[in-house]
Amino acid sequence: MKKLFFSAAAVLLTTLVVQAQINTRTDTVIAAPVPYTAYGPQFDWSKGYYVAEIKPGTGVYWVTEGSHQVMFMTTGKGVVVVDAPPIFGDKISRAIAEVTKEPVTHLIYTHYHADHIAGAYQFPKGIKIISSEGIKNRLRELQSGQREVPFGTFVGGKPVELPTGTFKNNYVLKVGNKTIELQVLAASHTHSDVAVYLPKEKILNAVDFVWAGWIPFDGLGEAEDLNGYLAVQERLLQFDWDVMVGGHVGRLANRQDVETNITYINDVKNAVMKALQTTDYMAAAKKAGFSNTFLTVETYFDMVAHAASKEVEAKWVGKLAGADVWTYNNCRRMMMWLRLN
Repeated sequence: MKKLFFSAAAVLLTTLVVQAQINTRTDTVIAAPVPYTAYGPQFDWSKGYYVAEIKPGTGVYWVTEGSHQVMFMTTGKGVVVVDAPPIFGDKISRAIAEVTKEPVTHLIYTHYHADHIAGAYQFPKGIKIISSEGIKNRLRELQSGQREVPFGTFVGGKPVELPTGTFKNNYVLKVGNKTIELQVLAASHTHSDVAVYLPKEKILNAVDFVWAGWIPFDGLGEAEDLNGYLAVQERLLQFDWDVMVGGHVGRLANRQDVETNITYINDVKNAVMKALQTTDYMAAAKKAGFSNTFLTVETYFDMVAHAASKEVEAKWVGKLAGADVWTYNNCRRMMMWLRLN
């Protein structure tokens, strides 16, 4: 039987298209074609993942199943893994075993969101887990006491071990032949995001800030601190790197991807500012009336977000994948931030 090969990005596209169908509540899926530049390497879908060295001879690898990415590295003294998304199941361990016989000795948490670390159960007990004090404290809070739903449940994972080694702001981890710089970024996607930087190899791992070839995820990446999220975009360019593992979608990022992301976000901000200044609240009231206050306000919010997203989509559909799927949601998120801050 002939094997089918799929672009890694096609996996995420399926999710987005299904979401578009749910949102429109129709039997017909209407979505703009995914630009070629959004596609990553093709892989055997029956295998379920793609693994490759990021740069030849560096011993630094990435693995993806199309919607998430993980970086790991051989050091001559063991394997250092960055994050463990539960959506992979045991595919991270399988990918590591495919390229090296070195055991996993270190795991780094980039942040405390379960969709990126709740698959850590697949690694041996007793490995060193490194992260910031902020991440450890938050994970302790998230996993303390009686929870109705255990940490990681809804993303297919399990509660995780707390970091065994922590740092406040910066830390240099040396394992075998690798020097790994860990830096806490400003409160942004979460209040304690960690960038993982390999200065010799010029490789950066920064998760949930840039989706290479795509617009930011729903609600500007579900950023907890939008002011910090905007600032971190510029901070990423201050590192000296030429390849970045962004944690999502099926291809790696380059510096142009970050600059493009900044331009898109600024377009969203400017379009929302314009819409807030020009959309007539009384026009919304004429549509919804005044008897249901929430309906009136929601009608106004919807008019603002639609006006802004229409302007942004006209520029970005065909250039960044998903521009017609989540630009409206990104405009809603930006609108609320601008109104309240």
